Amino acid sequence: MWPAATQAVNALLKWPDSQEPQHSGYALAHDLKTHVFDMLLDQPERALRFANAMVYFNSNKDLAPHHLCEAFDWTDVRQFVDIGGSTCSTAVALATRLRELTMVVQDHPVLEKQAQDAIPVELKQRVSFMAHDFFKDQPVHGADVYHFRWIFHDWPDKYCTRLLQALIPALKSGARIIVSDFVVPASGETSWYREGITRGFDLAMMELFNAKEREQTDWDKLFREADPRFRFDGVRTVAGADLAFISAVWEQY
Repeated sequence: MWPAATQAVNALLKWPDSQEPQHSGYALAHDLKTHVFDMLLDQPERALRFANAMVYFNSNKDLAPHHLCEAFDWTDVRQFVDIGGSTCSTAVALATRLRELTMVVQDHPVLEKQAQDAIPVELKQRVSFMAHDFFKDQPVHGADVYHFRWIFHDWPDKYCTRLLQALIPALKSGARIIVSDFVVPASGETSWYREGITRGFDLAMMELFNAKEREQTDWDKLFREADPRFRFDGVRTVAGADLAFISAVWEQY
């Protein structure tokens, strides 16, 4: 993080208004020509270390994935796809509490063994891992919910639009897309401490990936630009949760 931070301004000067993830302070600091995640694919031991870091974040009670259970009515939800779900921490948390859900976790094949090992025996009939590149067409058709946790803030808008468009061939009318991520508050809307956490993450995403955290209007715009059939359904918050839950519903004409 520190080398990336020291090169952030130089990256902004070198690549003004860029929408490419490799145009970052991290890339300058480490002479990297591609996205950080592509570098991790070539170094499996570092990819697993990164996945373990996400497990650590999920262990923080304010970032725990189970808060998602309280954000929506799950009565009619049966199939849930967790895109970029790493080693299944979100899927396991939800499947433990919502016993009618069948969960498919999608991520890079380098994580498959670690993901499989993380699924408790009693959940293996309802939680499965699928190797999938989330920029390719979504292979699970007709699911009720497609979920992204801490994925969009790793990518500039240009690529987030592609993430949403990759879902379209698989979506049924009424399918819900949920994004668990920070929503940047208006200045003075919350405590300085909480605003500082979110804006600190915003800077970190810029330094690492030439990406950002987003305000609510940014989320609305992102869905509209991906396809007008995404009906933005607003932002939900849960007491005790640092992440917000942004959602849209697919309305097939």
